[in-house]
Amino acid sequence: SVRIAAAQVYYRAFKDYDRALEELMFVRDVESAEVLKLYGLFVRRQGLFEESLEALRRSEVLDPQNAFLANEIGSNCLFLRNDGCARSAAPSRTA
Repeated sequence: SVRIAAAQVYYRAFKDYDRALEELMFVRDVESAEVLKLYGLFVRRQGLFEESLEALRRSEVLDPQNAFLANEIGSNCLFLRNDGCARSAAPSRTA
């Protein structure tokens, strides 16, 4: 969607997190994995780690194979100083 692309430009290129969130609010499918992921990243930049973690976890439910999400969830858990949460976010290793 054009709004998602605009939100990413404001977030990545201009570091304008408020405007990025504004653009994201115009997206119709607010429960898509991509929108939830972006929302989680945007609000984390504003220091809202709990809200970010919740959005990233909801995104992971919709896209469980996305390793990026597991990494970002783990990062949020570490920011929140929750080691148990961080360990549970790490993908299990079998070899």
